[in-house]
Amino acid sequence: MEGAAIAFSVKCYDDSTTPWTLQVPTTLRYRVDNPETGAVIVDWTTVTPDDETTITVTQNTLSGCESEERRALIVEANHGLSTCDVAMRNWWIKNLAGVT
Repeated sequence: MEGAAIAFSVKCYDDSTTPWTLQVPTTLRYRVDNPETGAVIVDWTTVTPDDETTITVTQNTLSGCESEERRALIVEANHGLSTCDVAMRNWWIKNLAGVT
């Protein structure tokens, strides 16, 4: 819903072991884009990595007159290292007329 915050839980795993083991990355950063237009909503933001890190996105306002827009959260662990990994998660912002 437009204006509502959304939270994502981020966990990183070492996939070179069986079973995979939880691993705290050296660095962790994220950004939020509008994948339809390529607009950057939130530029790269560094967060303190932990075994589970919560990223809360509060910039959920429609940028145009559409009734809905898609957003993409891009998370990058271990930026600049050989173990760098990137993941993406999409969600929709919907304008629910009359709901506050």
